[in-house]
Amino acid sequence: MTVNGARISRIGSERAIGGNNIVTHDGVCHVVWQDVSREGYLNRVRSYRYDTGRWTEPVTLNIGVDNHARPVITVDHQGRLHVVLSGHGTPVTYRSSEGVNDSSAWTPEQPAGSGTYPILVCDRDNTLFLTMRPDRPFGADLFIKAPGEPWRRQARLIRRTEKYLDGYAAYHSHLGIGRDGALHFVCYFYEGLGRTEQRGLHQALCYMRSADRGLTWRKADGTPVAIPAQPEAMDVLYRTTGGRHEPMPPPEVSCLGLMAADDGEVVVPCISGAERPGQLLLHTLDRGGWDRREVTDLERAYPDMRPVAGRLGMRADGSLYGLMQAGPLSQGPDGKPTRDRVTAHDRTVWLVSDPARERFRVFPELEPGTVANGPAPERTLGANVVPAGQLPAFTYFDGSSGYPRGLTRYFEDVRDYLETGELVTNNVYWVAPRTQPP
Repeated sequence: MTVNGARISRIGSERAIGGNNIVTHDGVCHVVWQDVSREGYLNRVRSYRYDTGRWTEPVTLNIGVDNHARPVITVDHQGRLHVVLSGHGTPVTYRSSEGVNDSSAWTPEQPAGSGTYPILVCDRDNTLFLTMRPDRPFGADLFIKAPGEPWRRQARLIRRTEKYLDGYAAYHSHLGIGRDGALHFVCYFYEGLGRTEQRGLHQALCYMRSADRGLTWRKADGTPVAIPAQPEAMDVLYRTTGGRHEPMPPPEVSCLGLMAADDGEVVVPCISGAERPGQLLLHTLDRGGWDRREVTDLERAYPDMRPVAGRLGMRADGSLYGLMQAGPLSQGPDGKPTRDRVTAHDRTVWLVSDPARERFRVFPELEPGTVANGPAPERTLGANVVPAGQLPAFTYFDGSSGYPRGLTRYFEDVRDYLETGELVTNNVYWVAPRTQPP
């Protein structure tokens, strides 16, 4: 069980981590995150060498527009690092490392489209794929960068439902690449009629795939999908419409990633509150179609708690690992755990399967009472691989995940609290990988 880990920053932003922020290659672990200071929202990187046990000094990659404009990273099969520096409905930029497996020097920023919540992956040919939520009209865009070429927008993958054109909408996506080069895409539709009220009236978790690098898309059974798509044209893993009893209801389903196994299987894990609090579900696609099953090992280990957030990845042997946060059942409405604040009552645990993904074990992580904001384990989204039998490195922030003055003031002027002294900063910790307990 880890007490804290290595502190890599004292001024981490309050929003913690977005997409993939850790890659390990040839004995060096590279970490990106966002700091906040009088200078603004600083997207940074530093690296840890396992042979020397030393960290490099932080390198500032750029200054983000706000606390949503966080960096993501991947590594190609030549050891070159690639970062996308997010916007928030604003231009997004890209940089690559000048050296191999070295985060000390970077190419100048290049345009990589515009949007929010980037997901960045690299295929076996070192082609980069990027999905983001564009500015209005909201949806999900796919961008591609072949080696030596600039970024280009390939397609608008998702379009907004006409009924919900004026309210808040989010389209959180996940992207995976199979051994055969096929792209697997999952999107969580979260649409409504208002910005805070009547939010999340339409929620859906949907899947489609492409065998030609995003030119055309199909459902799992081969049915063509016309893009930009809406749920009706895709494989729908979950969908709900109707009223919400909270002013700003959280998603009823939280997707925890998308993994494409070497045997052709696709795994989409999620936490659902639709049927009962904190159901952890695995949607698995194989030649027989979609199968859904519930994983109850975490709640058996902690009967008074349920998973509220997490991220799952796949190791080299096909086994799954997840760094999960569990919250007390009594926190939220209808007994559901809440996700809007991280507290000392939450627990951070590993959930690890066997290679067949039939059985899971639970391993405690971090001392009880540790406030862990946004714990994020390394995942394979490029040339990096998480070895079998290992619990990968992860990062977390140790404090608030809330806005300094509340959500309404945040939307009015995100820079205001930088000017008036209301900075919210957290320590940022990195926890080293280790062998899975017997």
